Amino acid sequence: SYYIKDSLPGTSADKIGQLLADHDSLYIGTEDGLYIYNQQTDRITRSHTLPEKLSVLCLLKAGGSLYVGSTTGLYKLTGDKSKRITGSGIAVRAMATLGRNRYLISMGSQIAVMDGQGKIIKFFDSQLFEPLGIPNFDVFNMYKDGVGVIWLCTNHGLYAYNGSNESFTRLHFAKTETREVNTVRAIAGAGNDVLYIGTENGLYIYHRSTKLAENYGQSFDYNPKKLNDKAIYSAFIAG
Repeated sequence: SYYIKDSLPGTSADKIGQLLADHDSLYIGTEDGLYIYNQQTDRITRSHTLPEKLSVLCLLKAGGSLYVGSTTGLYKLTGDKSKRITGSGIAVRAMATLGRNRYLISMGSQIAVMDGQGKIIKFFDSQLFEPLGIPNFDVFNMYKDGVGVIWLCTNHGLYAYNGSNESFTRLHFAKTETREVNTVRAIAGAGNDVLYIGTENGLYIYHRSTKLAENYGQSFDYNPKKLNDKAIYSAFIAG
C-alpha cells in the first residue's frame, strides 16, 4: 500500500490498498472507492456503479465479473451494474477462486466457501482451521499459485489450503519466527517453485524444492527523509 496525491480525479490523497491488472485496464482499490485506469485512453476514472466512499479491501476478476471486497461487504460488478452479495457491515478482506463458481473468502472473522452469487456453501471452524480460534485473527490476502494451492496471508503465519481434502497447512518458511515474520501481508509466485513472501520483517524468497528461504530486509540509516520500515504490503509478478 502507498499514498498518492492529485493523480486520481476528485481526490486529494487516497490510500491504495489493491491493484488488479486485466488486459488494458488497471483496477485501483482505494479507501475512497474503485478507480479504473484505461491504458488505451491513458485516463483514470471512478467506478460510479459502487457506493461512494467505499473502502476497497480486495479485488478478484472471475467468470466475467469483478468482485470487490470492502469494509461493508462483497460487491459483484458485471458490466455497468453492481450488487452487494454478502451481508452489510461484514468486511471482506480476501478472496480466491477454488473452481468454477466456487470461491474461498475471508468474511469478518470467518472463512467460508461461497458461490458466485454470494451463497455460503460452507463455513470453516477452529476444528478445521485452528487459527480461527485465536482472538483478533486476521487474513490479509489470498493467492492461488500455479499448481492450484491457495495461500492465506495472516497475522499468525502463512497457510496453504488444499481444496481436495479441505485442509490447511502452515508453511514455516523462516528459520527464526517472530511476530514480524509471522505477520504475512502478501505473497506471489514464479513458476512452480519460488514464492515471494511479504512480511513485516521484509521479503522472503522461498524455494519449495529446497525448503529454504532468503530474507531481503531493507537497510536504512534512520534518516527521517527515508522510509524506516521493512514491512512488505504487496507482491506482484509482472510478465
